[in-house]
Amino acid sequence: LASGVAHEIRNPLNTISTITQQLNKDFEPIERNEEFHTLASLVNKEVKRINETINSFLRFAKPEKIVLKEFQLSDLINQIEDQYKPMLVEKYIAFEKIIEWNGIVNWDRNQIQQVLMNLIQNSFDAIDNDGKIILKIILEANEQIRIEIIDNGNGIPTHILNKVFNLYFTTKAK
Repeated sequence: LASGVAHEIRNPLNTISTITQQLNKDFEPIERNEEFHTLASLVNKEVKRINETINSFLRFAKPEKIVLKEFQLSDLINQIEDQYKPMLVEKYIAFEKIIEWNGIVNWDRNQIQQVLMNLIQNSFDAIDNDGKIILKIILEANEQIRIEIIDNGNGIPTHILNKVFNLYFTTKAK
């Protein structure tokens, strides 16, 4: 059902996008030329934004297949740290890794990377400046791996705490 609805929305969107791009390229209005091109570009950007929303919706409706792969957990953590380094430096946020266990895991690397990046992004967004994000990897007594992401941001207000696991719930403008 979700993919059918997405398909029915994408077809007219693709038509709108194609026509808008063609008009923007081939048509020169007699008056208000700059405004025309600005609006045509805006339509294209909004079509792309709707397509991104549809893609996000489809990921929730039909999660990607899990692809297990062995990899060194610290390699993934280092890669994520490298991705965030410029933003951390810009906001004067310290990133500390506490790796008490550094072994090979057999996980879906892409999915666990997305989870960790989402959590780190939330921490990053919660800190104004001069903050700290700590990522801990701990091997529990029962052979389970615990990953903690801790920050010194403001935290989640109690009146919305029960909503944080609702799909598409956010307090962020973007």
